[in-house]
Amino acid sequence: MYTLTNHTENVYDLVVTSDEQVLFSASADYDIRVWNMTRQPPECMYTLTDHTTLVFALAISPDDTRLYSGSSHNEGIFIWDITQMPPVKIEKIPVDSFVLDLFLAPGRLYGACTDGTVRMWSLATFPPTFRRTMSKHTGGAHALTMDTNATRLFSAGSDSTVKEWSVCW
Repeated sequence: MYTLTNHTENVYDLVVTSDEQVLFSASADYDIRVWNMTRQPPECMYTLTDHTTLVFALAISPDDTRLYSGSSHNEGIFIWDITQMPPVKIEKIPVDSFVLDLFLAPGRLYGACTDGTVRMWSLATFPPTFRRTMSKHTGGAHALTMDTNATRLFSAGSDSTVKEWSVCW
C-alpha cells in the first residue's frame, strides 16, 4: 500500500486509465495530478494547473483519449487530450454553476451541478454540443450513475433525494 501525498488540499475525485498505468487526482488545490502507477511507489509525473478554482470531478473516456474535469465558481468543464504526456487542455465547456460530478455514457457527458441541475452534452461532435438541462433537485446535485442499459440516469442531491431520469435525446 502507498500513500500519494503531492496535493496540498482535499482530494475530491480519482480516475484511472483502462490499462491502470495512469491515475488522475482532482483537488481543492486547483490542480490535477497525473500519477505513474507503474512505478513502485507511484510517482507524480505532471501537475495540470490550468484550473483557477477547486477541481471537484473527473471522468475519462473509455478509449483513454480524453479527460474531463469539472470545477467550481462557474469555471466549467475542461477537456484534456491524454494521448500525449503531459496532457494538453483542448477545450472548455462553459457551465454557470459548480460541477460536482461528471459521468460519461455512450456518446454523452453528464454533469451534476450545485444549482440542482443535471446537464447533458452530446459527444458526437467536437466540441461537445449542449443538449439539455434536467432540473429537479431543490439543492445541489452531487453524484451521478447510470444503469447498465444506459437508459436511466440517477442523481443524488443535497435535498436528501435520488432522482431517476429517463435518458433520451
